[in-house]
Order: sequence, then structure tokens, then C-alpha cells
Amino acid sequence: YILPFLEDKEEWTRYCAAEALRKIGTLEGKQAFKKFTNSEIPRLVQQLKNEEHSPRGEAARYLAHLAPETLPIMDNLIYTLKNDFYWLARSQSAKALGELGLEAEKSIPSLVIALSDRQKYVREEAIGALNKIGTPKALAALKDFHKN
Repeated sequence: YILPFLEDKEEWTRYCAAEALRKIGTLEGKQAFKKFTNSEIPRLVQQLKNEEHSPRGEAARYLAHLAPETLPIMDNLIYTLKNDFYWLARSQSAKALGELGLEAEKSIPSLVIALSDRQKYVREEAIGALNKIGTPKALAALKDFHKN
């Protein structure tokens, strides 16, 4: 029942369907998720480089739904988190890194910097990402952040 939604005209519907297929975990769902991400991730990475801020934010938001297939583009997410001037792109990049869990350990220093971001949504997503990564280093950073 979910597979047809991968072809929906609404982008948000397609990404929600992909995430649902990943979470359900059937063989057919995993195969459809993999096929979907293979076509969408390269397009979204290009969209992260768009001159307009709105497409960058949306790309980062959608990438958060495609973990763990986003592992190969972790450096793009880290770059966006550290350098994008648009708060939505930064916050959703942090969220996408958190969705990678332990695999995103190398993003911890960038997430720690994001704890001091001027936008509260970026800070909130950085906190969530560090919690999801959950390594002693990530949790120690959160503990230090809450002390200050």
C-alpha cells in the first residue's frame, strides 16, 4: 500500500513513504527504499548547493528521512551545518546527522559548535543529534553544555 506513494506528486509524501518503508523493514520495503534513495540523494546533495535558501533547507529536511543511506554524504551534511547561513538548512543537517546514530561520530565537533548557534532550532536539533549519536564523547559534550 505504501509503494505507490513513492511516486506521489508531493515531495513530502514521497519522503514520508520512503521513511515508512525503511521502518517497516520488509525485504520489498528495503529494496524500494534503497532504490528511492539511490535516485534522490544525489539530487538532494545538489539542492544543498542551491543559491536560494529555501531549497537548501528542504533538501536537508528530506535527507533526515533517508538515513542510514545518507552515510556516504555525511561530509555534505557537516559542511551545511557549519557553513549555511539559513537556519533550516543547519538545523535539518544536524537532525540528519543524528539519524545516522553512532555512524556520525565524526560530526560531534561540528554539533558541539552548533550548540552555540544563534538559532534555537539549530541548537535543539544539535542536542537531539548528540543524544542519538550517544557515544561517551557526545554525551559528555551535552553534559558540559547543560552545565554552562
